[in-house]
Amino acid sequence: MTHLHLVQDNTHNSIVASRVPHNCTSPILPKYFPNTFVVVENSVYAFMNKLCKHYSGSVWEFHELSNGGFYMSPDINDLCDVEVPFGNRYEGKMSADAIGITVCLYVYTYMAEDHPESNFGDHYWHLRHYAHEHKEVAAILNAID
Repeated sequence: MTHLHLVQDNTHNSIVASRVPHNCTSPILPKYFPNTFVVVENSVYAFMNKLCKHYSGSVWEFHELSNGGFYMSPDINDLCDVEVPFGNRYEGKMSADAIGITVCLYVYTYMAEDHPESNFGDHYWHLRHYAHEHKEVAAILNAID
């Protein structure tokens, strides 16, 4: 008689972010947001301006996540002074990567409300799971919750 032993795997696979090279970014937004990519991109820039009063524009980096997620972040070196003018009124400093995650989480939430038949809820949760592994998780979660 053969006995099968089931072993629970408690190892956690980290979510990996891969920056998309600038010369390959054209098809990325349509890939993740086929019918709304222009709105998503403009919303990201608008939320950045709302949350970072001193932001004056930059090139943006695109990041694909190993769990199927995606986010954008400004290509800046300085910390961003972040002020959430609605909700919890969070104030603090974040890296460009952390503010990009924060901004995209806001955009995905608002887009999900406007497009309930879309996959914006999935995009939100993929990115939120990645945010939990980010070194600035406390700031990101404080800014969005």
